[in-house]
Amino acid sequence: MKLSRFIPLLLILAIVTSGCSQISFKKEKEVELTIFTRYASGYGYNELKGLIEERFPNIKLKTLVPKVPLATDEEIVSLILEEKPDLYYSYNPNNYTDEIELIDLSPIMIKDQSQLSDIQQTLYNQAFIGDGKVTQLSPTFSMPVIFINRSMLKDKNVAEPGSTWTWDEFRSIAEQTSDSALRRYGYELKYYNWFTILEWAGKVNGLSMTDENDRLILDQPEWEAVAMQIAEDNLNGVIRQTHTSEDNGDTVALKVALLNDVYRERDNAQFNDQYLIAPMPYVPSNGLTTPYFLNDPFAIDSRSAHIDEASQVIEYLMSKDAAPELAVRLSQSFFMFPEYNNTGDISIDHLLNSQGTWVNENSGKFSDSVGEISRIIDNEFMELASGNVSIDNFWPKIVRAAEQINSNL
Repeated sequence: MKLSRFIPLLLILAIVTSGCSQISFKKEKEVELTIFTRYASGYGYNELKGLIEERFPNIKLKTLVPKVPLATDEEIVSLILEEKPDLYYSYNPNNYTDEIELIDLSPIMIKDQSQLSDIQQTLYNQAFIGDGKVTQLSPTFSMPVIFINRSMLKDKNVAEPGSTWTWDEFRSIAEQTSDSALRRYGYELKYYNWFTILEWAGKVNGLSMTDENDRLILDQPEWEAVAMQIAEDNLNGVIRQTHTSEDNGDTVALKVALLNDVYRERDNAQFNDQYLIAPMPYVPSNGLTTPYFLNDPFAIDSRSAHIDEASQVIEYLMSKDAAPELAVRLSQSFFMFPEYNNTGDISIDHLLNSQGTWVNENSGKFSDSVGEISRIIDNEFMELASGNVSIDNFWPKIVRAAEQINSNL
């Protein structure tokens, strides 16, 4: 056989060999990201951790949790200052300390805004307008909603509210549908104490308990008006307040809940006949107040040596590519891309279109003063309910306590 017949084969072999010598198949460098969370055993965290490590084989997540289950906020701050985690899950250190700076994540959101869902755009606008940057992003969300018992309204010939309704309409419907003799109540915030109920009513009315210096501002006449409304609703049997999970035969016209409760009713064929899901009521002068909550928020510590890798993780979780994987793992959650929210025959489109946010800027920041006044508010409302203090005196006692707390700041 002549050598010339092998020349083409030799040339091909030489080219392929040369090409292979220039192609890099380097294994990506393994990186360990430490993520701090208080909820390592809760729903969501381990599912997300597994997805991240599956998507990024070179990234291993090391979970950092408080040293003891009932660690104080001060102990947790001390821990994260010492350990310097790369990521935070469902924890915002800025609510507890000014010594930690979080990375601005807005570049992730604005890299290609054409890829943002409407929900992501709304969340971005809420966060950016408020602070000028975005320090937490979440692949899931929730929001407070009202489950309206249609039969209770029908029994009392009370009209159902429209797509938006005011705080006054909310209280009017609650009053008209309540009948304590029949164990029928106007509204409830299940599992919450009196402080949380008052704080919620304040948010709806555009009120904050503290100013920018963490001083309590409960001496405002607007706060007294809201507190008196809650007190009157309690004394008149309009509000049902309980720490228990049992209804005990009670019926409630307006249940303040989270959107995720829809999943409990997904297989209830009668749900749409029994309930109407409405957004939060609002005060016209303050605008709409139905916010999106970040259910699984992530943040990056600026001290991290792996900011690029941590950013890649969050960028992936926020992408549409991750949505189907998230939907499989987090079947009780709501996602940024609505087509993956499987609520069966229960429509939530009207809720996703109700844009608004809590208007009190300082509501998310932890404050010792709020922690202290919360116990006093709980106690005074219970004293009022038991008849040990009059409705005319209970709020002035709370205001005096707030003034005393402020004097010690």
